[in-house]
Amino acid sequence: MFYAICDGVKFPAGTRPNWVKLQSNGVFVHCGENEGDGVIIEGEIYHVNGRKDIDKPTVELVWEEETLKLIEQLTNAQLALVEQYERNCTLENELTHTQLALVEIYETVVNSF
Repeated sequence: MFYAICDGVKFPAGTRPNWVKLQSNGVFVHCGENEGDGVIIEGEIYHVNGRKDIDKPTVELVWEEETLKLIEQLTNAQLALVEQYERNCTLENELTHTQLALVEIYETVVNSF
């Protein structure tokens, strides 16, 4: 959940910003965050502070603290999964080397008769 702050008033703005940019013909179109100059909140277009200026009221976007905590937890869980995957790959690699060594020993024993 994020909030928009406009003229000192904080109001809920949804779970994900709907970014827009102003085209050269004066029409606003939906776009990604990297291109966006503004956001649509409850059907109104707002300029986002720090973006290219458009002739609309300016807002600050603020993520709710709980949302940030959840994002951090998700990131930590993803990192833990990556670490576990890397450990599994290492163990699998070690197992493969062990199996190859056993094959060599077997072939040596079989060939010695």
